[in-house]
Amino acid sequence: MGLFLKIENPGISPVEGWTLFGATTKRETEDTRMIGTFGSGNKHGTLLLLRNGINPTVFCGMLRLGFY
Repeated sequence: MGLFLKIENPGISPVEGWTLFGATTKRETEDTRMIGTFGSGNKHGTLLLLRNGINPTVFCGMLRLGFY
């Protein structure tokens, strides 16, 4: 296996957060300083990795998403 970087958060990310622009759960927050309310961060981060020749793998619970 090659080198890898593991980023882990509590809970399970919904698959729509990785495949659907505009999918966010933060839009209804009262905190106006909250980032991530447009639902594009995961997708832009994935595209940046792909542009630099890095094929990310994301696990949403037991579901494996491979981008290439």
